[in-house]
Amino acid sequence: MAETKEVQNSSDETNMPVDIFEMVKKQDVEAVRSCLATMKNVKELYDSDGMSLLQHAAYRGNKDMCRMLLDHGADVNETKHIHNYTCLHFAALSGNRDVVQMMLEAGADPDATNSINRTPGQMAAFVGHHAVVASINNFIPKSMVEYYTKPQGLEKDPKIPPIAAPALHSYLIQVTLHPVYLALHVSSASHLITHWPNMCRVLNLMCEKYMKATAPGGNEILAFKTHYLAFLLEFFLKEKDTEVEAEKNKEQDGGCLSSAIRKLLKGRDVDGFPEYQERLLRQAIKAFPYTQSTILQQMVSSLGRTPVGEHPMAVTVIQGSINGQHMFTDEDSSCTTCGHSSHPPPKKCKACHAVQYCDRRCQRLHWFDHKKRCGKLAAQNEAARKAVDPEKPEVASEQKTVTEE
Repeated sequence: MAETKEVQNSSDETNMPVDIFEMVKKQDVEAVRSCLATMKNVKELYDSDGMSLLQHAAYRGNKDMCRMLLDHGADVNETKHIHNYTCLHFAALSGNRDVVQMMLEAGADPDATNSINRTPGQMAAFVGHHAVVASINNFIPKSMVEYYTKPQGLEKDPKIPPIAAPALHSYLIQVTLHPVYLALHVSSASHLITHWPNMCRVLNLMCEKYMKATAPGGNEILAFKTHYLAFLLEFFLKEKDTEVEAEKNKEQDGGCLSSAIRKLLKGRDVDGFPEYQERLLRQAIKAFPYTQSTILQQMVSSLGRTPVGEHPMAVTVIQGSINGQHMFTDEDSSCTTCGHSSHPPPKKCKACHAVQYCDRRCQRLHWFDHKKRCGKLAAQNEAARKAVDPEKPEVASEQKTVTEE
């Protein structure tokens, strides 16, 4: 066990050995809380390997412990560790997305490197925590958005009103980048809809800013993401239902973007492939203005050999480029409608078991198109089952199912 440094008690009269590191390792939150009450500065506490209390708590993925230590002034960018691991490195290794998000919101540097020149995101990818990689890749600090809520230079008015900043920030940090998922998010965010021209302008400015970042090559991932979000936001609001359409569709789950969502979900008659969605997303890739960027060339290369209607789909390529190639490869865990990946996996259609949805809203949104093929898919699945074992009776799926309405 690493040796614990001695710290002074609150009276500054004597030195005493503190077992607080052992308490953190045992994840005894209340014991640590009591111990911290007698200490003035947790920044002075570290073990013989240079690990701080916060680093130990982050490595164990203990959200409550991390929150408490941060509230007591722990340094989120502590770098005394013998191998230069930061709190975010340890949080990434823990696999706990909540702790990772907490470190990022506290100001952790996502580009910090350890002694082997690896960032927190790269360490998370190395140990297979791909959801953590996505969280780090998609993180944008609130201050980046708040910058545009204040007049700059000779401006008399800010680019976006302060009240709209939370809605834009929430849109920016979404990890699921499927256009239907984002449309559902936008439809419930009134400030995104009300101020959408300004929102698109700010997103495009952020895209330019990320490409011109001081790091070599800028931040191409966030540059493309902000471009992609601006492109889709403009599409959503241009396709926004008219008052007559909104009244007609008021009972639908897509809100004021019901018509746009139907366009995105409408499938090809023969196999249900969403051609409109595919062409729209390929257009979004083509519209990225930085033609020499590595991320654009990789996406073009992935899709250039693939005709529309075949895999990989543009949405898969986009999400893989932004979130990491391993984040969305498990199709068994993704909703057919919105692409959101959930664990346990989404519930399958009770009739055909060929499509799956994260909830009834997504099922209802897709039913207008799926009902044309549901019976045929059910017959195909039954024929395939009988071909494998003709004598075996039909068995209900082990997964929970949903019923078409």
